[in-house]
Parts: sequence; structure tokens; C-alpha cells
Amino acid sequence: MKCPSCEHEPVKIIDTRAQESGEVVRQRRCPQCAAKFTTVERISAFGLKVAKAGDRPPEDFSRTKLRRGIEKAAAVWSLGEKDLDAILDRVVKRLRPKPNEIVSSKEIAEIVLRVLAGDRPALAITRTRFAMVSIGRTSRATRFHGVHDFIRWLEDEYGAPPVTRPVQTPSVVVKRNGHTREEFSLQKLERSIGIASKGRGSDGQVERDATAIAVQVAGELHGQAIVTSQQIAGEALKILKRRDQLAYLRYASAVKRYQSVDDFWREAFGLLES
Repeated sequence: MKCPSCEHEPVKIIDTRAQESGEVVRQRRCPQCAAKFTTVERISAFGLKVAKAGDRPPEDFSRTKLRRGIEKAAAVWSLGEKDLDAILDRVVKRLRPKPNEIVSSKEIAEIVLRVLAGDRPALAITRTRFAMVSIGRTSRATRFHGVHDFIRWLEDEYGAPPVTRPVQTPSVVVKRNGHTREEFSLQKLERSIGIASKGRGSDGQVERDATAIAVQVAGELHGQAIVTSQQIAGEALKILKRRDQLAYLRYASAVKRYQSVDDFWREAFGLLES
């Protein structure tokens, strides 16, 4: 290896440390200019081939493609660069790649799932989402033919469910910030719709309409245990738009967070097209 400062060759290794991920970190010193620098060595998957479904020829293993798949599975639970590198290094290490060797994408997926095993929520969620894609493909024989198969997989991997089956759905509302959660309340939804509809009929009529709309929204979301506040608002807006466009505008201005009077113009013009 050449010195990056003066290009003298060779340089001296003064310290070597093996990492849990399989990387080897070495400190080096140039005997000519005395410059010190660090190198990181990792197992390469160069030459490894991945078997594809059907009659398609094998393709080169792509660390970048696998990284992208894990990042997508992580979704909002972003994994840091070091975490991703460590995960990929462990996957490659377990593959024990040899030039021109062919492995199946299923084998790679199984190794990823083993590497992602851990107690950290980010890893557990990433692992579960990755499994839903890798095991849940309809193009191959799979254990995930439906939700019952998925539940059995969860039990196999994580044991008995720590949560009880919801008495009703929707059950939990995820607020706009993505972190706050609260129980779904039909009464709360009725109040918000009633406020938007105030004066659009007698008090009794407004109350009855608000109740009817809230029940209809809950019906549209039935079967979804966890819903977002945006979903609830979306269903309410669809109904209000058909029933009372002024009440729709009142409700929309709050849930869509209009930024200026221009937004009222845009929304009103849109209603003219419907």
C-alpha cells in the first residue's frame, strides 16, 4: 500500500483491530514521511451471483441494491450510516462469498432477517417489514398467503402477542406529528364535525348530521385498528363535500391547515369543478 501523503511504498501497520461486523481496522504509518492514517478492510462480495426467478440469468450481487431494500423496510425508522454498513457487512460475512458462486435471493433474505434480529424497535420494525416483502411475494411459494400466515410468523418469531385484540376498530389514532397516539373517540369526531356544521340547520339537525357522519367515517375505517388523524379527516371531508360544501370548507380549512385566503379561493374553485 502506498502512503497517501508521499506515495512511498510500503507503509508499516502499527495497530490492527477486528470489529464485530467483520471489518478490520488498521492504523498505518509511513516510514518515510511519518504520516499516520487508518484503513478499513471488509469482506467483498465481488464476483458473487444472485439467482433470479424464472429463466432470467443470475445477476451480480449488489450491495447498493440490498442497502436500498433495507432502507425502504426501515421507512420512518431511519437507520444511521454506521448501522446500515454494519448490517450489510454482517450479511456479506455470513454469505461467505466466493467468485462465481451463485446464491438465491431467498437465501440472502433469510440471512438479512437473522442479522436484523434484535431488541431495538428500529431493527424489529425493519426486520418485520423486510419479511413482509421477502416472504410475502405472490410470485413464489410463500408462507404469507394472508394475514393469518403473517400472525403465525409473528408468533414464531416473537412469541405470544403482548397486545390484546381490539374490541373495536378503529382503535388507536396516530396524530399528525407521527408520535402522539390516543384512543379513537367517536364523540370527539362528532364534536369537530358539529363545529364545522354549526348554523347549517337547527341545533338538533346539526347534531344528528354530525353523529351520522361520524358513524359513517368509523364504518369506512372499520377493520383498521390503527388509523391516522389524516385518514379520519379524509373520510369526513369526502362525506361533507357531498352533503354541505360550506361545512366542508370550514372543516378543510382546519384539518388542511390553510396558509392564506388564497387557499380558500383554490378550494372553492375546486368545488365548482365537482
